Amino acid sequence: MIVRGFPAAYIGLYDMLRQTAIDNGYALAIHGSLAKDMDLIAAPWTDEAIEGKKLVELFVEQLGMVCQEGVTVLSPDNEICKGKKPHGRLAWNIMLGSSAYIDISIMPRS
Repeated sequence: MIVRGFPAAYIGLYDMLRQTAIDNGYALAIHGSLAKDMDLIAAPWTDEAIEGKKLVELFVEQLGMVCQEGVTVLSPDNEICKGKKPHGRLAWNIMLGSSAYIDISIMPRS
């Protein structure tokens, strides 16, 4: 069986991103197979949880990568792109290059 994608690289990135999430009031979990992309779910976990958009900005800065929704790359004013999902969840794609990317969904703070 040939494994496609970047599972080992994704797992390597996860611990770094997980610590950033924890430091900013979120729980972070992987869901999915890691075969094509790394699907992440972030849930606000503490009263001090920062805004979801800010968490993604920290991830993008930490990774030194570009955020993308569909095929629209970061706008000239560096506005982070997002998509609205069921139950108020917001989603972002962080493009890592070579067709690897992180698909992250963040639940809203209450």
